[in-house]
Amino acid sequence: MIRNLLLALLATVVVAVTLAALALRDNPARSAVGETRVADNHGAQIRYVISGPADAPLVPLLASFARSASDFNELVLALNAAGYRTLALQARGVEGSDLPSMRPSLFDYAGDLAAALDAERVTGRVVLVGHAYGNRVARAFASRYPQRVDSLVLLAAGDSAPPPETRDAIMTVLLQVWPETTRRRALQKAFFANGNEAPDYWLSGWHPRAGLAQAYATANTPSSQWSGGGDAPMLILQPLHDAAAAEGAQVLLQRFPQRVRVIELHGAGHAILPEQPLQVRDAVLQHLRVRIAAPLMRRALDQGVIVFTPDMSREESVIFVRGLNNVAVKLENQTKPPKEKKTKPAASNSTNAAPGSKTAKPKASKADTKLKNEFDPFQGQ
Repeated sequence: MIRNLLLALLATVVVAVTLAALALRDNPARSAVGETRVADNHGAQIRYVISGPADAPLVPLLASFARSASDFNELVLALNAAGYRTLALQARGVEGSDLPSMRPSLFDYAGDLAAALDAERVTGRVVLVGHAYGNRVARAFASRYPQRVDSLVLLAAGDSAPPPETRDAIMTVLLQVWPETTRRRALQKAFFANGNEAPDYWLSGWHPRAGLAQAYATANTPSSQWSGGGDAPMLILQPLHDAAAAEGAQVLLQRFPQRVRVIELHGAGHAILPEQPLQVRDAVLQHLRVRIAAPLMRRALDQGVIVFTPDMSREESVIFVRGLNNVAVKLENQTKPPKEKKTKPAASNSTNAAPGSKTAKPKASKADTKLKNEFDPFQGQ
């Protein structure tokens, strides 16, 4: 009797372990666009994918919950074609990145990005793009490393738990114990707007253990430490059919009206990238053109070319060009030989001036006039 009970218990344990192993196995994603490299963050080997012109401004990309950086493939190609270099981070436990602990904080993920930027010798400010869960990591990074961030672009931003029905659907997709038809229905419900069919690569590309670690990080990192995103300006692309984070953009806009701008996207759910790729591309590029001057700002000089580095904001670029303009004016004035002054009879005392006569006022110098002019390098661009 006891022997039979033990055998039944053992069989139950074996079944449970087998199901857990099946549920937690990774489902590899499509290949990410670019060259895979590795950064070391205190012993954790973190993979990232680099793509685009070597001397171009760098745009880091942070992927969604338990997802691969390959979700950004279409956006990466568009940014590269527009003259930007991209760094798409593979989160801990995703596509070969180490998962040293199941109890990380959001700042551990932020540190992984810092390590990748250090590996690429990026010292200036960057415009950081984060999708869904990646938006939390982006804000954590901006809070921990404010000196390295120009601004944030957040796709489907949220920082609270999704509604129970959406959460259950996400878990059905994440854990591979259900038939494909069941998982596909759950995928549509949680991530895609009605009428938008989920591509096959969204049914794959899930990393359950990475997702569990990310869930722990959100639950155990106080929101007061990261949700404000430091002092960085934020552009939020908010899908109008977001089942997971419907209120995220409005919450941030109410909290930080001076530095948050929201663009609403019709016909998109939480997945957003495969649903409205052109709208996302155009909004991101427009933001980059405003915040990063390098692709637009090349001015031919006699002795070379001025290149506006990617860590320059619009305001800094304007100040820099005004300074160059003023220096040029001063040098121009110094090279001019002084004009001979003609001796004029001494002016009579004002008390002896004829009634109704006016005393001439000194004119401002040409240099002073030029120094007062504002030169906006972005005018007409």
